[in-house]
Amino acid sequence: MENVMKQGIGKEELERLYRQKLQYFHFMLDTYEGNAYVSDMDTYELLYLNQHACEVLGVPAAKAVGRKCYEVIQGRTSPCPFCTNSKLNEDEFYEWEFQNPVLERTFRIKNRIIDWEGRRARLELSYDMYSTEYKLAKKDQERDALVRSVPGGLVRVDGRDMRTVLWYSGSFLDLIGYTKE
Repeated sequence: MENVMKQGIGKEELERLYRQKLQYFHFMLDTYEGNAYVSDMDTYELLYLNQHACEVLGVPAAKAVGRKCYEVIQGRTSPCPFCTNSKLNEDEFYEWEFQNPVLERTFRIKNRIIDWEGRRARLELSYDMYSTEYKLAKKDQERDALVRSVPGGLVRVDGRDMRTVLWYSGSFLDLIGYTKE
């Protein structure tokens, strides 16, 4: 902090930058297509739920925030025996899958420790593995992996004029001796 002050950034400016950064983080979580929640790791209190999570759980954020995560998300009266808090750190996501018996859905989950307004908190990002969005994203990944693995190259042209290139694999240009330009 002292170093920053010596560089000419005052305390007010630091606080403004912190609030701006926090606002951007909230925006990203709010627009995340999957479920996102933040809970206090010591008290299990829900500190934040994005709109998508509220819709999946069928509860508005105003009625969920402040309650225990295990109550709202799992319908339990005590912490989950499968809670991953002990496996989390601040440096990387812990990834796992879970069949939620209350929602009767399987979720792909990413967790990590974050600082949430001065509290040690768990960030959880998840998505329904059987949702249309997940299936489409998975198909896109599979197609891209397949296209990258084909020796030589692939190209797709518009069937209306048979001249317009719609997409191509990276090695296609090498094969025909052209560059992207």
